[in-house]
Formats: sequence, structure tokens, C-alpha cells
Amino acid sequence: MKPLKLTLQAFGPYPGRTEINFEKLGTDGLFLIAGDTGAGKTTVFDAISFALYGECSGGKARRSSKSFRSDYASPYDRTYVELTFSHRGERWTIRREPEHRWAGTRALQKHQANPQQDDFLTEDQLVAVSASAELRRGSDGAALDTVSRVDESIRQIIGLDKEQFSQTVMIAQGDFLKILNAKSSDRRELFQKLFGMERYARFQDLLKQEDALARKKLDDIDQHILIELPHLSLQDAELQSLCTAAQAEPAQAFKLIRPLQVLCASAGQSLEECGKEISAVSEEIRKKTAESAESKEQNSLFQLLCQKQLKLTALKMQEEQHLSEKAELQSAADADTVQKTEQLMIQAERQYSAAKQTLELYLTQLPECEKNLEKAELNLTQAKQDAEQITAITEQKSKTEKAVELLKTSEQLRNQHRQAVSRRNAMLTAYQQTTAEHDAALTAFVHGQAGALAAKLEQGKPCPVCGATDHPQIAVMPESCPTKEQLQEIRNQQQAAQSNYEKAEQTVQDRAEKLSQAIAELKDTVGENLPTEDMLRETAAALTHQIEKLRSGLSAAETAQRSAENALTALRAKTDEAEKNTARCKSHTEEETAAYRNALADSPFADEDEFRAAIRTPERRQELDRSTRAYETNTHSLAGEIETLQSQCRITEPIPVDAIEEKIRELNRKLTTLRDTQTNAQIAQDHNLSVLTELQKLTKERTEASAHYAAVNDLYKTVSGQQSGQAKLSFETYVQQFYFRRVVGAANQRMEFLTNGLYRLRCKTEAGDHRAQSGLDLEVYDSYTGQWRDVSTLSGGESFMASLSLALGLSDVVQAQNGGIALDAMFIDEGFGALDETALQQAIRMLRTLADGSRLIGIISHITDLKEQIPSQIRVTKDSCGSKLTLQI
Repeated sequence: MKPLKLTLQAFGPYPGRTEINFEKLGTDGLFLIAGDTGAGKTTVFDAISFALYGECSGGKARRSSKSFRSDYASPYDRTYVELTFSHRGERWTIRREPEHRWAGTRALQKHQANPQQDDFLTEDQLVAVSASAELRRGSDGAALDTVSRVDESIRQIIGLDKEQFSQTVMIAQGDFLKILNAKSSDRRELFQKLFGMERYARFQDLLKQEDALARKKLDDIDQHILIELPHLSLQDAELQSLCTAAQAEPAQAFKLIRPLQVLCASAGQSLEECGKEISAVSEEIRKKTAESAESKEQNSLFQLLCQKQLKLTALKMQEEQHLSEKAELQSAADADTVQKTEQLMIQAERQYSAAKQTLELYLTQLPECEKNLEKAELNLTQAKQDAEQITAITEQKSKTEKAVELLKTSEQLRNQHRQAVSRRNAMLTAYQQTTAEHDAALTAFVHGQAGALAAKLEQGKPCPVCGATDHPQIAVMPESCPTKEQLQEIRNQQQAAQSNYEKAEQTVQDRAEKLSQAIAELKDTVGENLPTEDMLRETAAALTHQIEKLRSGLSAAETAQRSAENALTALRAKTDEAEKNTARCKSHTEEETAAYRNALADSPFADEDEFRAAIRTPERRQELDRSTRAYETNTHSLAGEIETLQSQCRITEPIPVDAIEEKIRELNRKLTTLRDTQTNAQIAQDHNLSVLTELQKLTKERTEASAHYAAVNDLYKTVSGQQSGQAKLSFETYVQQFYFRRVVGAANQRMEFLTNGLYRLRCKTEAGDHRAQSGLDLEVYDSYTGQWRDVSTLSGGESFMASLSLALGLSDVVQAQNGGIALDAMFIDEGFGALDETALQQAIRMLRTLADGSRLIGIISHITDLKEQIPSQIRVTKDSCGSKLTLQI
């Protein structure tokens, strides 16, 4: 990753838009960021780190991304960082915005329209902006626009996370020594990313997973064995002892298999003998049960036969009452036949009485109805006489309506006449005005002719008017004198105005004549005294109302006459029908009376009193019918049932069943005991067989799983560095140590140059103990003492040189490693103050050689010598309005 261009806006101490073009910092690739303390030098590194990872160069602990908003910024500027960088031949541009508040789009547009307005906005007026990120690829413009996707893409592109970036590329202030004093575990994670060690870690993880699976499989088998053992049903002491031993150590379960096989074979024979005995007892119970059921059935039939015979005997004792009720029911039926003819007679008498009453009513209403008709006919005659006025009134109404139209026409003509007169007067005024203008123009033209002739006079030539050749006083042409053409134009206007006036005058006369004719026609219609339009309309309305009233009266009289006539006709028809109906009802009554007398005579009753005594209510007849039917049905039914029972019952006295039932109960108790014994034995046998089958399978599986686990576990402990009595060096760490030794070798080239051969680094050959993972720890050789010691014993300046050498060595190895991570830049924040002059000069020469135009190395420092020796600089200055950047090349 190599930065090309960095753009800041409202970020840190930089209030406005600030750009840094790293491509302009010279060809050697080494540049210095210099300036006063607090001016904003580290903010440049913070901006690069924030653009890539959303954090400052020192991490979240040093500064939160929410505090990146510049205190000097205008509320109309949004806070963002945009970084363009190259990586493996591809250009990328990333833009990030932290959480902040600004004026918002509407306020910005309003401000742009009036830039002179006050920039002050209250906190409530500011708009919240959420953190955002966007990453664009230069070759095709493909873009990502969510923070999570951009963060993941940056880690994939660069190959480092934020912490690893700070150890290899951007070493923040105070963090430079981390790479020197890092623990083996920290270096392991760093090298895994830098050198693509994931496959070794994956191999180690796969072995770990396989070891765990093998152990789990063995444990699962042991657990399954422990689950199966309690299901055994053992009575033998030797077997119980073997089971207890297997529960303590599942590997001993195989010793149970042969004894269990013998036990299950013996138990199977016992179960077979018990089953035969159960079958014999069950068959005897079946026979006794059938005998008991047959005896109970015969006893029931014998008891039921006795009950039915007793019921039939009791029923025959009610035969006399049954015959009496049957005779009463027959008499009631005969009386009912006579009673129906009597009711028909009574109904006919009632109809005859009602018909006579209706006839008398109609006869009473006839005189009144005839009077109503006479009155309606008189009213109709009068209405017809009154309606004869309608023709005359209608003619008067038409004449009035015509007068209204004539009046409206005359008003329109009068208005048209007034308009014509007004227009005629206007035309007259225009004609008079143009005549005056023409007369004035003609006078001016005549008076100007002398000047026109004088304009043509020449000295010494005769005047065309007087013939004189001397012209002492020449007439002057007046300024207002019109030309001949202008005079003709005025004359044309006068003639047009005259023509318009004459036409308007003719129109006035035509409209006056029409108005006179309309008024004359109106007077012929209404007389000399002309009424108003409202008066005429009121008269027409009154005439219309009078016509409608006369027509309505005539229509009502005609309707009333027809109604009275129809009512009299209908009443007369009803009266005729009533007379006929009365005659019919009288004849019908006589017929029904004769029928009743005949029915009574034909009945078994001696007279009417005996007939009425035999009458019964419907309820009583129903009761008698139910009683007689029930007696006859029950008698017949009992006789049939007794006959059937006598054919089924084969005994003449009850059979004793108790002795049979007692024998059945005794046999059932014996069967229950046998079945309980069989069930318990079968349960024990099933459990033992099931456990035996599982143990046979599980012991075989355990033998195979134990052998597999032993092999896998030994390999895993070896690869993961967990073999007892050996250094804790994993396979991944072993491979990483190989690369780390190369890093240390490259670092020693820098270290020997910086310290004049005084110090040299190496990996520790042994761990401090055999309990912790090791392999990536460092120690330093001091040529003065000839001893190796821990790097933590170095002084501040020595530690800086060692850290710088190690960082550069790491960069060299990563760059040289095929498929590794491209580290094309390094940024160092302070640390050079701990070096003496000689070491400082050597460090500068080494960094300049390392940059060599292909790598970008940026340094932040206050050291004066650095300012003088590194020409490519970014100068940072600060005033009351914030900080500014200038490039010094």
C-alpha cells in the first residue's frame, strides 16, 4: 500500500479543505513532517489511518473517531478524509466520514445563496451525520458503500488489520517499541497475516478438531457403555461383580459378554416352559368360562319366562274394563258422525243470517248513493258553464304575452337607437375635427407657397411671379407648412370621417324608424297608455292562474260525477248479489237441517238426548283409543314372547353358578401368577439381550476408537507443541520461526550498520519454561560483554535502533516473499530524539537508501538535523484560525 493523495476537510485542527499530493514529495521517497508541538503533524498519520481503518494511528484508546470534527470548521463544511493509494498495480480511493454534526443541505443552499450571512448556528439547528465509508477501484469504478463491507475489503486488499498495520507500516507515537517487545503470541498473529500462515494454522486446527473428535468418540462409547450397564438384570454375584468393574472402567466391559451369553440361553429355556404352563391354564379357564356363560344365559331365560307369564295373567284380569272402554269408544264414534251433520246445519243457519243482514245494509245505503250522484251531476253542469270562459281568457293571455315581447323588442330597439345616436355624434365630432385640421393645413399650405417659390429663386434670374431679377427680401418657408402629400393625406382623412358620419346618420334614421314601428304595434295591442313589463307579466300570471283554476274545477267535477256514478252502479250490483246469496243460503240451510234429521234417525241412538250423552271430547276419545290399543297390543306381544322363551329355555329350575365362578377365579389367580413370573423374566431377558448386543458392538468400536485416538493424540501433541518434557513449539510457530529468523537476519544487517556491529539479534533457542508456547521471542548479543540478553534490557536509543531495524527487516522479508503482502510505505512518529548524532546520521542514511524512490517513508520529528537533511517536507503551521499544510520540495 502506497499513499498517492490525501484530502482532509474539517478534520482535526485543519478547518477547511486540505490536500497532500505525496507524488510531489520528490523521487527519493523520504519526507519529513515538521512543525510546532500541537500544530497537527500526527493528524496527517491519523487521517491516513482513519481513511483505511476508521481509527487514528494510535488506536481508539488515544482518540475517538467522534472527536475528529475540527473545532475551527464552518458549520457548512462536512468532515471527511479521502485517500488515494496504489496497491499491486491498482489504484484505490477510499472516503470516510466520522459521526459529526453540520448545518445540513438546506442551510448550505441558503448560505450559498447569501454567503454574507452569519455562520453561527445553534446546536439544535445542526444535523447529525452517521459514520460512512466508500471504496472505489480505479480500473473499473466498482464501489462499496457500507462501513462493514469497506472495512472487510481493506483488510483483504492490504492483508493487515489495524493492529498489524501499526506494527509494520504506521508506527504511532509511543508504539514504536511494540514490535521489539511483542510476545510470541502477538508475533504469531502478525506473521500469520504477513506470510500467509493460515494453512499451517488450519492444519493444526484440523488436527486439534480430529483429536477432539477422536477423544469425543471414545468418551461417547464409554458413556454409552455406562448407560447400558444399569439396564442389566443380574442375580448371580459373579456377574454383578463384573458389572461393577465395567462401570468403574468401561474398558473392562468385554469380560461380561461370555457370562451374559450363558445367562440369556438358560433364561430362554425357562421362559419357554413357563409359556406352555400358561397355555394349559388359559385353555381350562376358557372352558369353565363358556360353561358359566351358558348357565347364566339359561337362568336368565327361565327368570324372564316366569316374569312374562305373570304379566299376561295380570293383563287378562283387565279384560272386562277393556270391553267397556271399547263400547264407549264405538258410541263416541257414532255420535261424532251425527255431530258433524249438526255442525254443518248450524254453519248454514249462520251464513243465512249473515246474508240477510248484508242485504238489509245495501238496501239502506241505496237512497243516499242516488242523492250523491244527483249532486255530482249538478256540480259538473256548473263547472262546464264556467269553463266556457277559458277561450276568451286564453286569448287575453296570449295578447298580454305578445305585449311583453313587443315591449322587450322596443326596449332593445331604443337602446340600439341610443347607441347609433351616440356613434353618430362621435363620427360628427371626428368629421368636424378633421375638417378643421384640413382647413388649417390648406391655409398653411397656401401661405407657404411664397416660401416654396422663393426657395427656387436665383440671383439675376427673373421671379416667376413678378419678373424682377433682384430679390432683396426673399420669403421664408414656415416650419409648419405641410407638403402637398401631407395635405392630401389630411384631405383623405377628412373624406373618410365624412363618409363614417354619413353612414352613422343613416343608421340612426333606420333604427328610429324601426323603433317607431315597434311602439305603434305595442299601442295597437295595449292602447295608448303603455304599461311596464312587470305589470304585463303580473297580468299574464293572473290569467294563467284563472285558466288553471277553471280547468281544475272542471276536472274535479268530472271525477266526482264518475265516482258517484260508479259507486251507485257498484252498490246496485252488490244488492242484487246479496238478494241471490240470501236465497241460496236459505235453501242450503233447509238442506242441512234435513240431513241432520236423517243422520239422527239412521244412528243407533233413540233420541237427541241419547245422542248428546254419547258425545265425548277428542281428548277422551284419544285416551280410550290408546287404552284399548295398548291392551290388545300388550296381550298379543306377551303371548308371542312367552312362546319364543319356551322354545329357548331348556331348564325347569335355576342352575347353581357360584361353584363354577369360584373355580374360574382360582384358575385366574394361578394364571396371573404365571404371567407375572413370565413378564418379569421376559423383561430381564430383553434387557440382558439388548445390553449384550450393544456391549458386543461397543467393545468392538471402543477397541478401534482407542487405537485411532492414541495415534491422533500423539500427532496433535507433537504438532501443537504439547509433548511433555519438550519446548512448547507448535508446528505453525515452527514455520513462523523460520520466517522470523529471516526477518531477524535482515534486521541484523540494519542493526550492525546502525550500531557499528555492537549489537545483533536472534531468536531464543529455549523457552523460559515448558508450559508456555514459545519460539518467537528475541534476545540481543552485546559484543562488549560477549553475552546474549533479553531485548528488554536495551536503553531507549538502543531500543529505537533495534525496533527500526526489526521493522525494516520485516518489510524486506515480506516484500521478498512470493504471495506476501506489499509494504510500499512506512510512517514513523517520533523516536529519533533518543539517538545520538552518529546514530541519527546512520539512521537517516539507512532510511534514504531503503526508500530509493520506490518506497514512501514518512517521519514526524522535531530534530533540527532531520529538518536540514531531509529536503522533502510537509510544514505544519498553526494560528488562531487552525492549522495549514505547505509542501516543501
